[in-house]
This record gives sequence, structure tokens and C-alpha cells, in this order.
Amino acid sequence: MRVKDISTIDYDEVIERYNYDDEYNNEIAIFRDASFSRNVLSDKPTRLDMMVFAFCTKGVAEFQINLKSYIIESGDMVILFPGQIVYNKDASVENCILISVSRKLMESLVPANKSLMNLVFYIFENPVIKIDKKGEAMINGYIDFMLERIKDFKSGNTAYGNEIITGLGIALFYEVIDIVRKKAEFNDKPLNRKHEILRRFLKLLAEYYNENRTVAFYADKMCMSPKHLSHVIKELTGKTVGTWIDDHVIMEAKVLLKSSNMSVQEIAHLLNFSTQSFFGKYFKKRTGMRPGEYRNS
Repeated sequence: MRVKDISTIDYDEVIERYNYDDEYNNEIAIFRDASFSRNVLSDKPTRLDMMVFAFCTKGVAEFQINLKSYIIESGDMVILFPGQIVYNKDASVENCILISVSRKLMESLVPANKSLMNLVFYIFENPVIKIDKKGEAMINGYIDFMLERIKDFKSGNTAYGNEIITGLGIALFYEVIDIVRKKAEFNDKPLNRKHEILRRFLKLLAEYYNENRTVAFYADKMCMSPKHLSHVIKELTGKTVGTWIDDHVIMEAKVLLKSSNMSVQEIAHLLNFSTQSFFGKYFKKRTGMRPGEYRNS
């Protein structure tokens, strides 16, 4: 069960905010000269339930992704995935090319290519990427062509609209991923079964971190021993399963403490702690502060 007290924005809400009807099959929309900070981000933490590509063309703004601060300016591309928590930290509004992709289409566009796993993890940790002029021209070219094909699709002027638009979306995805690969100097070697275990664990963690904080719970879900799961996750990420769980719980707690009017007791209950006292000790052990101290800091 996902924590409900952090607002969520999805593809449909973005379309409603822009009052935009020129989109592909209710699953992908491309906006030029859009306001990223005003229409996707807000002044309160918001959880994404879609994928977002935003290439900024004008202005500067500061915002947070999963409690980390970023400065976005002209020439930056921001890549955001479902589940990430974002919010705008200042009143600046930048112009950008915005691609909003529904969760459903994202899952079909992102191929089951295990060699991309490390790059996806890298983007999670480094969501803001500087794009040079060549990359900018490439992105604009794809977007112009996709907008033309979307119009043809909606007007019935093509018999293969789905195939063409999906193909262009996959091609653009790979172009952007390749830009990231070059900047990060990755070696895209094929991944093994251990990376599949990591992928499954992170998917389960995103779903259950606010319900269960034991290694045994996730190991049981994955039909393996806690020892084996712990060994694989530590080997691949350098972090223990317990640390991954704690990081997710603490991030959620910090967001709720800073952005909601909920009492500490209510937050403890929402995050499935048996008592407020237990939550307070858990929070202080991992942050060095009591929940109330963090809220007032």
C-alpha cells in the first residue's frame, strides 16, 4: 500500500493542467515552451506516477528530487521516473520541451534490455543531464517528427500510426540513454541473474517499504533466503537491504514531516510503526534528530 498523504501527479493530470488535447493515444504528449516547474512540479512534495523528459531552453530554477537539490538551467535535460518525489523550491519558471509519458506506455517503451539496468540506476541518482548543441538538435528533430506523426495519427492519415510513433519513442529513448552512457562513461556489458534479483527487489521495495522493514519479508517474496538476498544486493550496490529499506522510509518520513500537517503520531501510524516512541527512536538512530527536531529545523 502506498502512502497516501503525499500528493501524486500522473499523465492525465498533466494533460488537464495544460488543457491539451493533441496527444498520442492518451499515453504520450509533447509540449513546447512548457513550464516545467509550474505544471509538473509544485511548492509541495509531489510523487510522480508517470515518466517525464524535460529539456530546458530558458531560465533557471531550483528544485528537489527525492530530497536532493538540483539547479536546472538552459541546456539541461531532466529525466524522472514513476515513484520519484519532486517539488519546486523557488518561484522561477523555465521554458522547456516537455514529454509526458504514461506509466503504461513507459513500461512498453523501455525494453526488457538488462544491459540498461546500470544506466537506469545512474539516472535515478543523476536525473539532470547537460545536453550539448548536437544533442539539442537531435532531440528537436525527433520531437518535430513525432508531433507530425501524432497529428497524422489523429487525423487518420496513416495506417501505421501506432507502429511509427512507438518506434520513434523507442528511438528517442535510446538516443537519450546513449547521451547518458557517454557522459557517465559506462560499459554496457550484459547483466546476469544477480541484476534481475536487484531489479525485482527494488520493485518490491517501492511497493512495500512503508508496510514491512524486514529483510526476511522481501526474501520470502522473492523465494530465496535472506542471506542470499543480502549478499546479492550488497555486492551490486554497496548498500545492505536494510539500508535500502531505511533510506526509503526515512525519505518518506522527512517529506511528511516537512510538507504535511500530520502529527508525529499520525506519521508513525501511516508508516506502520507500532508506536510513536518506536518511530522516534528509529528516526533518531538514522538521522541524529528526533522527528520533531527535524520538522522544526
